[in-house]
Amino acid sequence: MRLATWNILHGKIISQKEESDPGIAFAKAIAILDCDLIGLQEVDHFHPRSFSAHQTENAARAMGATNWAFAPSYFLNGHLERDIRDGDQLIVTDQNSNHVPAYGIAIISKVPVLKWERLDLRRARFGKIMRISEGAKSKRFYAKDHARSALAAFLEDRIVINTHLSFVQPFNFFQAREVMRWGKALEEKYQLPVLLMGDFNLFHATRFSKWISLGSGLTFPIWEPDRQIDYIMSRKNISTTYTTVGLEISDHRALICEVTP
Repeated sequence: MRLATWNILHGKIISQKEESDPGIAFAKAIAILDCDLIGLQEVDHFHPRSFSAHQTENAARAMGATNWAFAPSYFLNGHLERDIRDGDQLIVTDQNSNHVPAYGIAIISKVPVLKWERLDLRRARFGKIMRISEGAKSKRFYAKDHARSALAAFLEDRIVINTHLSFVQPFNFFQAREVMRWGKALEEKYQLPVLLMGDFNLFHATRFSKWISLGSGLTFPIWEPDRQIDYIMSRKNISTTYTTVGLEISDHRALICEVTP
């Protein structure tokens, strides 16, 4: 089974090679990854900044996948972000899609998904000053954090969890522990192996845990990678091959693992 985790930076073109159209470049990138299942972070859902694209469904189409789900982190009220509230749809799938503008995480799978579950994580109530560099250019800005979650896809022979954790320390450390505890609980409850993937915003996400990273590689930033913050992990040391791939879209490299059944 070929799996990938990739923070897509809402489909933004960073390193223009061939396509100037973000939608075409995104579809090509997903096709290049050639995965059976992929976990995406920083996904736009009918967001104006990405031309109101249904990025999860577009990724599924590019993969030739029929099963997908999107878990919103926040919704839009006009061009303003609003937090999740009672009555909001917390898991959008191929079976119950909508056109409500939002932003979050997604899983797309060629392998049949039997059900989906979501875990909401404790959140940082503040952001931090961040620096973004693109080549020789650099700028500092205050980034506000948003709500975080994890999304689980139940397959016939395993459970795959995707997440995107806060960039604010130590909240991302606490969130990682929450997701890992959830993964362990699901593994014990359903007697199925769990694979945990996503953008953890942590340099050593498996430190002080019993989770094992299935693939090592520098994933960020794409123009000069110097750290791994994207992971695919398991509680057991299973046989894998792995690689990282830099694409036209995003400031992250995708991490790909081939998992032997």
